[in-house]
Amino acid sequence: MHDDVKAYRTYEEQVDLLAGRGMAIGDRGKAIATLQRVNYYRLSGYWYPFRQQVGGKRVDDFYPGTSLDDVVALYEFDVRLRAATFSVLAPIELALRAHLGHELGRVDPCAHLDPDLLGPTVQKGNSYRKWLEGYKSELSRSREDFVAHHHEKYGGRLPVWAAVEVLDWGGSDVSLWLRSPQRPGRRRRRLRTAGTAAHELDEGAQPREEHMRTPWTAVQSSPHPVAEAAEGGRPPGP
Repeated sequence: MHDDVKAYRTYEEQVDLLAGRGMAIGDRGKAIATLQRVNYYRLSGYWYPFRQQVGGKRVDDFYPGTSLDDVVALYEFDVRLRAATFSVLAPIELALRAHLGHELGRVDPCAHLDPDLLGPTVQKGNSYRKWLEGYKSELSRSREDFVAHHHEKYGGRLPVWAAVEVLDWGGSDVSLWLRSPQRPGRRRRRLRTAGTAAHELDEGAQPREEHMRTPWTAVQSSPHPVAEAAEGGRPPGP
């Protein structure tokens, strides 16, 4: 037994713990089945706003009126919201990748690998080195056929129009660094606009992974309306 790690709890004990903190469990068998399907600590992000605030801090006890059904409903709504959001964002991301790769390729097929073609951001500290390390890491982990093809035929040196498909989306804002004075200003503006859009899409789409919550559930701090009504009004902020 490790003293510095929380004690293991069975599903039944987890249900008892929630009930002991004031959450209405309802059908016990259904509650256990829910925890078998959705990890206790995943759901904890959704019942966080139901936890009482005392002295400006969250405590373990829940506001009166809190139920596991409400928590699960919030979780399931978030799953549907995330799926709907990303189904719309995915084609936009693909189009931006295609545009960035095409326009950067006009400047140089390997513009992403030549810091002399990149703008002021790259000259600050170790920004470019860190970006390049991340790119190489993504490249080494990739199992895409086109990456294998470039390894076999070109020694693994990907042109920028292929590299944009390997990059972590946040890395695609390399276009923001572009400094190509020999190119017309209109093309530079197009690249900057596309790069800015890529950056904003990355910010707005986080988190994209299936196991993560959408941002609003991660930062929500006010209790459910049921809890507010039970307390006679909105509690103070955290």
